[in-house]
Amino acid sequence: MHPGFFVAARVRALERAPETVTGGRDRGGGAAARDAAARAYIAEAYENDYPSKPAYHGQDPSDSFQIAGNNLYINADTVNINGVIQSGLPDKIITITQDDVNAGYTEANASGERFVKIVEVNEQLDGRRVVAGGISAELDTENGEITILGTEIQGGKVFISGRIVSTGDGKINVIDGYGRIVIDNQSNLPVVLRKIDAAGVEGEVVLIDRAKDNGTGLALVTQYERIGNEVRVYTNEEINSSIATKLISTSSGRKAIYQPLENMRYFWMTGKATSIQTIKKWYKEHDKFLGFIPVSERHFSSSDYVSGYPKTRILSGDELPQGDFVGQKHAADYTYKRLTVTTKNDLIHQDDSEGTYWYWHPGSWWHPPYPAKKTWWRRTQIWDKGTNTYNYHSVKADLPIDVSFIGYDRGQVSVNSVGDIRLGGNLNNVGGVTNLTSSAGSILSKSSFASVKSGEINLMANNGSIGKKDMYFKITHSGGNTLNALAGKNIYIESPNGDLFVTNLVTGSGSVGLIANDNLLLSNSISIIKGKNIYLEAKTGTIGAPLDVLRVDTNAANGGVIDVISAKGDINLMEVSGDLAIHKVSASGDVNIFAPGDIIDANSSERVDTRTKNELLALW
Repeated sequence: MHPGFFVAARVRALERAPETVTGGRDRGGGAAARDAAARAYIAEAYENDYPSKPAYHGQDPSDSFQIAGNNLYINADTVNINGVIQSGLPDKIITITQDDVNAGYTEANASGERFVKIVEVNEQLDGRRVVAGGISAELDTENGEITILGTEIQGGKVFISGRIVSTGDGKINVIDGYGRIVIDNQSNLPVVLRKIDAAGVEGEVVLIDRAKDNGTGLALVTQYERIGNEVRVYTNEEINSSIATKLISTSSGRKAIYQPLENMRYFWMTGKATSIQTIKKWYKEHDKFLGFIPVSERHFSSSDYVSGYPKTRILSGDELPQGDFVGQKHAADYTYKRLTVTTKNDLIHQDDSEGTYWYWHPGSWWHPPYPAKKTWWRRTQIWDKGTNTYNYHSVKADLPIDVSFIGYDRGQVSVNSVGDIRLGGNLNNVGGVTNLTSSAGSILSKSSFASVKSGEINLMANNGSIGKKDMYFKITHSGGNTLNALAGKNIYIESPNGDLFVTNLVTGSGSVGLIANDNLLLSNSISIIKGKNIYLEAKTGTIGAPLDVLRVDTNAANGGVIDVISAKGDINLMEVSGDLAIHKVSASGDVNIFAPGDIIDANSSERVDTRTKNELLALW
């Protein structure tokens, strides 16, 4: 891990300075390989000069990083938190269009596959893809359905052990509470919801800092928790234990800070191994007189260089192995030092040649022109020089690290679909708000085990039904919960475990069926159940209460009737408008039914209860 991008620009500027030597180190290969390469360069004759400063190809320090997953456990000698470490992602949002569906069918026809993933939202953090799984939509071409996958909010634990430092921008985010799941199906196909979980977790961050001593020879442990709306910080300071039990601070909200050990620094080295080949060419002549040439004339000096020589060329450039470490030292925010070391300077090729030629000597005042002979010498050498350039950097690594408990105090699940919404598994949003809306279809259960558990449930199918008579739409309720349902056709809802609390249920001209395992009650005094035909059943409890009568609005004028069954309790019911046509009433306790109009017996099928008749005759 390298320090964040806040020093990157300065680092690049220093490493690219003109005196920096860049290139590559000798890759070996023997004298023959080097000689062959040298001859190739000689043949080129260096027709084009090479720049004195080659382009920089070094590795810059990395930008701040992001790690996001579910529960995170990190154990290392040193952990530099110079970006975001995050446990859990509080938001999962996906949109499916008709074009996505059409493309999925095209792909399926080409591949022959039944299931095709048509949309995949890879979760991002600050514009970067992260580790945690995203949410996706899969097309079932056989059943003509879209299944939503990856609809669980997970996380809540961060555990980091090592010498903990930060070179800046350090953040630890941990989900605490609930998440938000939003699904928008703009296609005409039904959408299938498998398991949906908006979580409801208690976040926890545990930091075991081996750079700090807790006073007993153990590493200092710092633990962050959020209880209610309060962040609590515990340590093991002066405790002969690795468990943080000593409360040192509390604060309201969702944020806290961790301070690494003072004067901690992050040191790192980058470098270049450079191989530079230099070609030197000399040429000189000497008049040969009586066959004798002085030995001194056979040596070359800089005055004998061929024009344009010597020339150099950088053969290749390799980065040196990088190194980094963390230590404690008081220094400036950022330091830099460069060191260049020569590793070799070898003559890898030499070529000598000589010859003679005749020419016409101009003569002198005492001698007329005459033919003369000259001797020439030419030498070519290639030198290979290796250098290593090291760039040493260090930055402050004791900057504070933000600790944040992210998420929502209340979960939210929102599903909007043109077609049906089909529940194929449990939707868990305890205490949260769940909105299921189908603009042109129905809201149905795909499995008898599927259920919605939420504090506030809003169901809307303006042109369809909610549930079916042979498979009720199941919900799980508790005290204080609300249920609003609006359907253009029928509504069939069951609470198989516990009470059923109804706020408002309204159908156009359809029927309403409500079944509660325990009590069937209204959320408040103005709540109402409206439908042409209404079926109410409490299997082990009561329907309504003496001071909180269940309010219904049937359509007796157009043949609407009501069935009310309370196997083990009372019935307290009131019609709010007109007559009330009763098809069946059954209770083990008291029955109180009110109506502003007439209460009508709508059951045309009669059976004599002989036992009751004989008891009455005996009484009289």
